Amino acid sequence: MHGGCMTAASAHAVVDASTGQLTVHAVVLDPTGQAPLRTSATGPATEPAPVGQRAGLQLLDAGAQTLLGHRP
Repeated sequence: MHGGCMTAASAHAVVDASTGQLTVHAVVLDPTGQAPLRTSATGPATEPAPVGQRAGLQLLDAGAQTLLGHRP
């Protein structure tokens, strides 16, 4: 997503051992204090990169690039 060290963004991944599914929860915070952008994506734990990429693309589609480019 091309954020820097001042970017308020995070991701957390959880594997459900019973199903083999990986869920990535991701968020980009608005530096002006408005509502954050949140998303999650789920897929096979054996293919984590596409799951993370999907979460990132969902955030970008929701407008994260505007927030990532904002400098307080």
